[in-house]
Amino acid sequence: MKQSHNYDAKLGGDTDDMELVQRYGLDPKVAYTPAINDAMRKAISAENIVDLQRGGYSEGQARSIAAKQLNSANEFGKQMDRQK
Repeated sequence: MKQSHNYDAKLGGDTDDMELVQRYGLDPKVAYTPAINDAMRKAISAENIVDLQRGGYSEGQARSIAAKQLNSANEFGKQMDRQK
């Protein structure tokens, strides 16, 4: 059985990396590698931009907000990656 590296799995959850690959349209090569988390953050950021624009924000505003969220997610990711 392959080991999932997504944060849910690292925290004891049962989410398989391939579920995330399929859900977010990620490159299957990132499954079962630590790269899944960076790919997830980027995919969610792209979704956030679309959702924010649907919510009435301009493209520039949406990108700015999503960039701040991505920076926060990246910082969280660094903390998670330091935990073994």
